[in-house]
Amino acid sequence: MPDDLDRIRQAVDIVELIGERVVLKRSGRSLKGLCPFHTEKTPSFYVYPDSQSYYCFGCKASGDLFDWVQRSENVDFRESLEILARRAGIQLSRGSAREAEVEQRRFALMEEACKFFREALPKSEEAAAYAASRGLDGEAVEQWEIGYAPDEHEAFAAMIKRAGFTLSDGARLSLVAGSESEGYRAYFRHRLIFPIRNARGRLVAFGGRALPGVEPKYMNSRETPLFRKRATLYGMHLAKTALLDERHVLIAEGYLDVIACRRAGLDTAVAPLGTSLTREQVSLLSRKADRATLIYDGDEPGRKAAESAAETLRAEEIRCRIAMLNPGDDPDTLLRREGRAALRERVEEAVTPLRFAIEGLKLKHRAQPGISDPAFWESVKRRLASAAERMDADQLVAELAPLHPNAAFDLRGTIVSLKAEVDALRTRKGRTLRRTALSRPPEQASMTAREEQPKGAERILLRAALDPDLRHLVWDRLGEALICTGAGRKLADALTALSERAPNWNRTATLNRLEPTVQAAFSRLESPAGDPLSEQVVAQALKRLERERDRRDCTRRLMENPEDPTLHEEFRRLRSEI
Repeated sequence: MPDDLDRIRQAVDIVELIGERVVLKRSGRSLKGLCPFHTEKTPSFYVYPDSQSYYCFGCKASGDLFDWVQRSENVDFRESLEILARRAGIQLSRGSAREAEVEQRRFALMEEACKFFREALPKSEEAAAYAASRGLDGEAVEQWEIGYAPDEHEAFAAMIKRAGFTLSDGARLSLVAGSESEGYRAYFRHRLIFPIRNARGRLVAFGGRALPGVEPKYMNSRETPLFRKRATLYGMHLAKTALLDERHVLIAEGYLDVIACRRAGLDTAVAPLGTSLTREQVSLLSRKADRATLIYDGDEPGRKAAESAAETLRAEEIRCRIAMLNPGDDPDTLLRREGRAALRERVEEAVTPLRFAIEGLKLKHRAQPGISDPAFWESVKRRLASAAERMDADQLVAELAPLHPNAAFDLRGTIVSLKAEVDALRTRKGRTLRRTALSRPPEQASMTAREEQPKGAERILLRAALDPDLRHLVWDRLGEALICTGAGRKLADALTALSERAPNWNRTATLNRLEPTVQAAFSRLESPAGDPLSEQVVAQALKRLERERDRRDCTRRLMENPEDPTLHEEFRRLRSEI
């Protein structure tokens, strides 16, 4: 098949292919147009002839020829292969046709198994009663195709053979377990069954929720030719349409939690499948979402899983908040006990990962005014000192100070003292990181330098300052307190030292006027894909930096006047806007 793919790529031009549906205009070495996958007024959809790929900076849709056909024609990979082969006049090799036929048979067997499970549910009074007790009414059962795996082997094996498949076919798809020599047995028994479809809606696996008295509580299909657990999200096939509009994903822990969120009108809910949130899953989400809210179980394992997931999201630069649930609660139980409004309220009131972690420490140590437990205060200070969210950390110092025993005598002094201790820890940590970087081999030190480069809105502003067509939007603002990271400030100051007003030099001429180390730092700001900038992108970055600056200023004033309620309200408003 690789030969077929290469022949098709050489024969079909992506610009011509996409140009049949999208009006494209030349923009440097690429072409741009209005994205066909979401509504927009300013073009953010780019086609790159050199790499024969496309990317939308609005909805994050991306890919090559085959991805384009799959998405635009709503077909799977095999069908896209056949469509493009016909277009190019290429006869697919026998191996390709055979593999496509085998895959289609596997999907057909999965659908037969789904039909069997769904028909078994109403025949079992125990399973139907349990489903009803979990809030799964007829509408939910129908929408999510929920079924039941009977507690026996023969009927399921007979179904596989009756449908024209062998038990070894079923074993490859994790429908049965065992072997020819040992015999086969049903993989799922006495469980509610939740079909797992991939993002394109193809049935690739099943999840089983045990009825009372059966262990383990949850189990999923094993890895199969159709199913990679680490790269699949439950509910994605139903969430993707809403994600195109909202760009905000809600991540829960399990099937029932996703279903509960959907019942509450939270239509972008998805869940990993029995594993921690993986980089592959987050990469899939990053094409469709810029923001995420985690709503995990309120117990200690759930809290730890949420903090771990937040770190994974942060690594992919997806902004994240975490919903606060009481110990013992999950989205499903909360919905059934308090209703849809309560569940939606928890999502709307989600907090930053740092605030979530601090609330967890308060819960763990049962913190209340006057708490003197050294372990609590040491944990709090270490967590605040290690936080990337510097403004949130300063605000939390002011909020936590009233719990300290010294606050009863001198609240302002307590705030100043706590902040100084946090700053000292942060400084020591910074020195340790620098010493570690210096002790690394050159290639590792270079990687650290790249990691410390400005990101997000700061990166956009600095790149725009080198662009002759966009420079006028940002140059006069480089001296303002919009850029606050050390690396970003160094680059901004280097530019303003060249000229107080926006110069007419081109990018190369501007870089040539800078020191070699600064030139190298600017070069690292460019992404491998060469993400194009526009006036709209720059304007959005400016607005974000302005909000962040206002929040820093509010935090400073709050530190000086911790008892001013208007400042607390202003801070909450600013925090919600970022």
